[in-house]
Amino acid sequence: MANILITYISQMGSHLTKDSVTEYTIDDGPLKNQKITGILTNEAGIKYLQKSLADKNEKLDKIIALCTQSVLEKTFDNKTTIEYLKDTISDMEIIETSVSTSDSTNDVTKIMELINDDSSDNKIYIDITGGMRDTVYTVTLIGRFCEFNNIPVKQVIYAQQNPAIIKDFSANFRILDLLNSMSEFISFGSVTNLANYFKNSENSELNALIQSMQSFTNAIILGKTTKLEEILRTFKNNIEEFKQSKQTTSTEQ
Repeated sequence: MANILITYISQMGSHLTKDSVTEYTIDDGPLKNQKITGILTNEAGIKYLQKSLADKNEKLDKIIALCTQSVLEKTFDNKTTIEYLKDTISDMEIIETSVSTSDSTNDVTKIMELINDDSSDNKIYIDITGGMRDTVYTVTLIGRFCEFNNIPVKQVIYAQQNPAIIKDFSANFRILDLLNSMSEFISFGSVTNLANYFKNSENSELNALIQSMQSFTNAIILGKTTKLEEILRTFKNNIEEFKQSKQTTSTEQ
């Protein structure tokens, strides 16, 4: 089993020096308000994951570093960006993988081959800090392909620079699961994945709504038309009660 980080490496600008250190504040979680420093855009996120895993008696075993050609050119202290990263981040394997700026499908295939060639029971972490803006799409696709192959994505992180904070973006990534769950309900009349998505919710109105959705689909599937009017009335009431809920999170909304 290995903890693997997938990250798009940002090119280190020639204007940076060894004194160009940014101090980041961890935004949430067990390490909230602790400080992490770094020069390279991706550096703080990597250090954060190392520290976070160490608190669980685990370690970050491998980094799959997605690199464009510019990242492989010397720009900082007579080193390439990836050479700087390897010198700075120790005690792990860093695999530099050349990627294009125009063929996301090919990039996803290359990364999946690297992950699938590894040992079983791997866990994936994703850093969406580096690279061009469209690279978030690529690493998101990689994350989804991993989960289709039963390789869980444990966390998605982002090192924001202004203000300098490290944020957990896992909930944003999970929105795709929510959309898939709604599609399952609309297309097949099943709330299995939706119920699983919100299984830890303490919102009583939400839990009642999901239960009435289940009753509604069961009534149709099993042909219990005599109870359908009563079930629909309950369903409608649960929707209205949920809309008025005071304990609703943004994801539940």
